[in-house]
Amino acid sequence: MYSFAYIFDLDGTLIDSLGDICGHMNHVRRDFGLAERSQEELVPFIGHGVDYLAGNAIPELGPEKVDEIVTRFRDYYRSEPHVHGAIYPGVRELLSEIQSRRAAIAVATNKASDVAEVALKHYLPEFNFQYIAGPDRVSHRKPHRAHLDEVLSKLGIQAQNAVFVGDHDVDQQCAEAAGVRFFGAGYGFGGVQVEPKFMLSKPLDLLEKI
Repeated sequence: MYSFAYIFDLDGTLIDSLGDICGHMNHVRRDFGLAERSQEELVPFIGHGVDYLAGNAIPELGPEKVDEIVTRFRDYYRSEPHVHGAIYPGVRELLSEIQSRRAAIAVATNKASDVAEVALKHYLPEFNFQYIAGPDRVSHRKPHRAHLDEVLSKLGIQAQNAVFVGDHDVDQQCAEAAGVRFFGAGYGFGGVQVEPKFMLSKPLDLLEKI
């Protein structure tokens, strides 16, 4: 059905969700009577999956509490996907142009699939994503290549006919392992580092670089 696919990471790529992620994690910290932590303190733990975030964002509770932290965090996120987040300027225009080209749009994120769907429905309700794959919908999450391999298989598209955009080194590693051309969302908060010709200073740069 589609001959080309644009695959995106979610947090730090389509949505500036740092305020949402930190807001909900601080909500959980308050539940346990703990002081809030700043975004600067929490951002190094984002991108590797919520279990990694939970263990490092609230280390005071120990590893035995990680599952409970994750459950509380996801429940807060599902009930209210917006705290202080925003769509990056130009994302709507980029996705509209991709749709006009009749290409597939997919999301490969380390956020749970249902939470990602809630966030996308809130921030970008007018767009139809052909596939949204959190770690629960693939055999291995990013940076393992399977995350992208299995998204591409679902879409029926070969790696050479796709691009992946992300803001974190786990995105870059995943794309390189899967043989998918990668572009770094330099405007995001993940700190990805790529060659200038593959770095995006804003979402719409993608159209100029392909």
